[in-house]
Amino acid sequence: MRALELIRQGHPGVKVVMFAGTDEPETITAASEGGAAAFVAKTIDPGELPSVLRQAAQATVFRVYGMAEERGRRQPARPAYQSES
Repeated sequence: MRALELIRQGHPGVKVVMFAGTDEPETITAASEGGAAAFVAKTIDPGELPSVLRQAAQATVFRVYGMAEERGRRQPARPAYQSES
């Protein structure tokens, strides 16, 4: 999260996509509150990455990608949090 903070301070107009090996709610919330444009969990289908990056570059809402469903199956990219900006 420190890297996100430094990037946002030095380059406030840059959209940051966080990639993480965890999908803990606290980590996702910290990324959203820290100004990330999107959060990508390790479980994402690599074939979805180009689309995820395009969506993050164009979006005005925070999104979470690659979260597994409770039964362990992958689910498509979906919005998680929306901001008023």
